[in-house]
Amino acid sequence: MQLAARLVIGWVFLSLLGSLQSQPIMWQRATLGTSRAMMIRDASSNLYVVTRQTHLLGRKLVIQKVNALNQVQWTQEAFESGLGDIQFQVRDLALTATRLHVLAHAREGAGDGNYVSSLRLALDSTTGAIDSSSSTATPYTAIASGGSVVAMSSISGGTGSIELFDATSLASLYSFGVGAVASMDDIVVDPSGAAYGVSTLADGTGKLTKVVVGSSPFTTVIDADDVTDESVRRVAVDSAVNRVYVVTDGTFDGDPFDTDVRLFGVNATTGALDFTEIIGGTLQDDVFAEMTVLGGQGVITSLLINATSTRLGRTQVNGDFVWDIDFANSMGDHRSHAFDADGNVLLLHGQSATQARISRVNVANGSLIDELLVTVGDGLVPLQLFSDAAGNFYVNADTSITSTIARIQPADLNISNPLVIGGVGTSASILLASPASGDQTWTLTSSNPAAASVPATVVVPNNSSSANFNITTFPVAANSNVSINARFNGFIVQKTVTLVASVISSVSVSPNVVIGGVATAGTVTLTGGAPAGGKLTTLSTNKPEVASVPGSVNVPAGSSSVGFAITTFGVNANQGVVVTATTGAVSKTAFFAVNAPSLTSISIAPGSVQGGQSATLTLNINGIAPTGGFSILLFSGVPALVVLSASASIPAGAVTHNVNVPTNVVTSNTLVLIFATRSGIYKTTTITVTP
Repeated sequence: MQLAARLVIGWVFLSLLGSLQSQPIMWQRATLGTSRAMMIRDASSNLYVVTRQTHLLGRKLVIQKVNALNQVQWTQEAFESGLGDIQFQVRDLALTATRLHVLAHAREGAGDGNYVSSLRLALDSTTGAIDSSSSTATPYTAIASGGSVVAMSSISGGTGSIELFDATSLASLYSFGVGAVASMDDIVVDPSGAAYGVSTLADGTGKLTKVVVGSSPFTTVIDADDVTDESVRRVAVDSAVNRVYVVTDGTFDGDPFDTDVRLFGVNATTGALDFTEIIGGTLQDDVFAEMTVLGGQGVITSLLINATSTRLGRTQVNGDFVWDIDFANSMGDHRSHAFDADGNVLLLHGQSATQARISRVNVANGSLIDELLVTVGDGLVPLQLFSDAAGNFYVNADTSITSTIARIQPADLNISNPLVIGGVGTSASILLASPASGDQTWTLTSSNPAAASVPATVVVPNNSSSANFNITTFPVAANSNVSINARFNGFIVQKTVTLVASVISSVSVSPNVVIGGVATAGTVTLTGGAPAGGKLTTLSTNKPEVASVPGSVNVPAGSSSVGFAITTFGVNANQGVVVTATTGAVSKTAFFAVNAPSLTSISIAPGSVQGGQSATLTLNINGIAPTGGFSILLFSGVPALVVLSASASIPAGAVTHNVNVPTNVVTSNTLVLIFATRSGIYKTTTITVTP
């Protein structure tokens, strides 16, 4: 890379360094073991954390599965009795569809002392049950998986070996002797199940060995002519371009103060060496840290330039340099990287004795986008960085006390009311840990805009830590979860708003007291608007012979209430009626009264009649007479003169009734009082009988 170009990137870096933001840790936990925990993540963001734990009666591995919400799914321990100064050292992890594979070394003393034995475990990733376990004097060195194959490398008596296992049954498929080696360094398996193992030889060169079941297609020497004492560090395979990448570091031309890092490209079919490139600097101590394949687009590598500097770079598939960027004030001896939701590169390195630093770099041009700081603990040593599809960060680090794992997110999304009735709006906020340096335009999306819609964007203004926006919801036929996503700079934060389908809130009757035969009306009210097509509500009464309602009523789409008619019938006695309205599993009731009619008036015509003639008595009630009629008692003030029957019945369905009233002959005008009564109500009228 040209020096001038590197100086430009350096200026960008320095200009942003002063605006580092302290980011929120969603959660942080200390591991159950001591230092140098190893972690691996599955596609569902479950973390598998493996560490050693000091035990006076032997050695112990502690293995935990922790989900993205910091909930422990299971804990498994592997214990072997022995002397108290023999401890495990976690060597490598691999995941298959159903298992977690763990390699560990037992070493004399609490540190990285002399090798004693190896332990291999295969654990059910769902339950944590140990499906397979072996302990041997042969050092297991690396493990990887791909397709239906698990590959493991080992070394015994200076001879290397690669063994292939069936990922489902764990049965051994094939074992291949690599030959004399100083170390077995790394292994990878491609999707077809072919394993590629790398080793360092005693003469300071390296070797790449491809192993498939039943044969060894090739062995390739890995050696740079101008480098001595090369050590192989990593191997990676890119099936998209049929390429195997190998990284080494070693002394340049015997200069003890100039360690070079080299990238080798090897044809995955023939084993032919396609290129050798220097990916570090010159006249400095470069140490390889990590490599990631970009899938047909080359590789990303991170290097330690010196004790306080890191170089992140990208190389094309043919080995040509694309870009690199140097980071000063970079602490720790690990340089892990991952990728955010936009494909930008995230580099984990140390900022201070307590803070980890995550630098975001554009994968296309190597420009620095932003940097995040997170305080983890005293004596911080950043170890591993993982990211999920949403751009959340998972950091594994050592502190002076223990190992820690943490989930970090650059911002949060808060929904003020995440449980609302469809059609009722709510609001949300983007929340930053510290004020924005420049306007931040966040892209907003909804997983179901027909149920809950959001604006296309919301801007967090410069120097502000938050921005608000509204969520518009619509009536839904059934309870629905809608994901609200906010995205900025390769980070996606997602929260869920639950829309509740409207159900009946109440049913009412007005007027709620009527005389039998007089119609009244009911109203069904929902908790929110009805969805498209309306909301069907079933109706019933407990006394259909007294009051009837339609079998159902539909609340129109968008409306929250609808009325319905109630038909009542004549009754002999006051009746209490309960109407029930039901939507789904929710029912509401209302009480109303249907009363018996009352005697309201009586009249007689003509009001004066000659004795011996008849008159007509009219009885009136304020409602219709029930089935069987409505009986009224009658009385004459002079029974011998004005003749009345003991009672009269208003026919069913009628509101009035005429009764014939005969009279007898009198010798003088006589005024006679007539009484009618029902249920304590008395009505009177008079008739004059003349000679």
